[in-house]
Amino acid sequence: MDKGKTSSFLFFCFSPWLSLPFAFNDIYKFRKSGFICVAGCFGVLSYLYLPQNSSDKSYYFNLHDYFSGIGLLESYYYILYNFEDITFYFLIALFGNFGLSLSLLSGLLTFTTISIFFFVFYQTIRYVNISRSSNILLFFCLILCISLPPLFSGIRFYLGVSFCLLSIYFFYFKNSLVWAAIVGIFTSTIHFSMAPLFLVTLLAYSTRRYPGILRFVYFLSLLFIIGRVDFSGLFPYENYESIYINKFIGYTEVGALEVTNAGHAIYLWVHKLWFYFGTAFILLERTQKDNPWFKGLTVIMILINLSYHFPIVFMRYSLLAQPLLILTLIFSIQSSKFSKYMANCLLVILICTTFLDIWIQRNVLIDSVLRFESSVWATIIYYDPIIGRVFTKGAL
Repeated sequence: MDKGKTSSFLFFCFSPWLSLPFAFNDIYKFRKSGFICVAGCFGVLSYLYLPQNSSDKSYYFNLHDYFSGIGLLESYYYILYNFEDITFYFLIALFGNFGLSLSLLSGLLTFTTISIFFFVFYQTIRYVNISRSSNILLFFCLILCISLPPLFSGIRFYLGVSFCLLSIYFFYFKNSLVWAAIVGIFTSTIHFSMAPLFLVTLLAYSTRRYPGILRFVYFLSLLFIIGRVDFSGLFPYENYESIYINKFIGYTEVGALEVTNAGHAIYLWVHKLWFYFGTAFILLERTQKDNPWFKGLTVIMILINLSYHFPIVFMRYSLLAQPLLILTLIFSIQSSKFSKYMANCLLVILICTTFLDIWIQRNVLIDSVLRFESSVWATIIYYDPIIGRVFTKGAL
């Protein structure tokens, strides 16, 4: 092991934060150790993250406490009856019944999520010939495209996104239909909204020899940006027995996401800038024939176009489209100066969105991280992030 790898790992073993300069240097030199250390830092942040009582993670804490008191088998039946997907909730029940904290589970799952992102990024970079400066530019784009609130609080959806990205990697990058199907089906058990993504990707993959079809459908989907489609006529009643129908109605009904003030409107507008950038990239890119990621990006952008007027669906699918856009840029940047310019523009956009995420979450992040107990492993291990906290979100 060379000195660079040793330095980043040694500093990480003492304090994850002190390892970051060495980890970024390793990433610049394209060493795996740097990616592992940065993914580890995300995992530690997730472990330390103290959610607001209205957030998803607050509900997960409440659910974890509930499962720890009713037994594993009863927890399993509860999950089957109340949830549309089981993998994530079964892990909560498992950790609760074995006396392991939800903080530990969230840290491990976030580490897994980021590791899959980095794995796909690393494997893609290996196949191209780009400069170290382009490598680090695209890496920071990848880091900044990760939205912090759903990563640290939602957890479950981003975990599904990472496995969906891995499925697309097997579809278009490795041409392995079997592994793509296995990962895609597993992804659907993490979050039910990943199932449409997998099915649409599978359908698009079947037309891979006829790229004109996918291109035509993409242009057709742009029409949905102009006019809103009303799905309310499909399900005229309320309170259906199907969890999936009720979720669909909740996501697509008018007013599903209410803009509360001018600041909220600005936040939503800034978080849509990447979409206009991505649309321009797809329309102007001329090297897509040799780019295995371009088809996967186009498929997801079709779904995003269809959901343009449904903010909740749009924002969720955006979490997958953004890393796909960066992976697509990796291939195009080696043969096009225009793509290098586009990557720099994207970096500016993502800096703005990340700044807004940090600003909105500033109080939570300060309470979670800026304390002595969060500084080194010796105190992190023995520190319980939720001591003295009570979480009551959700009716159990």
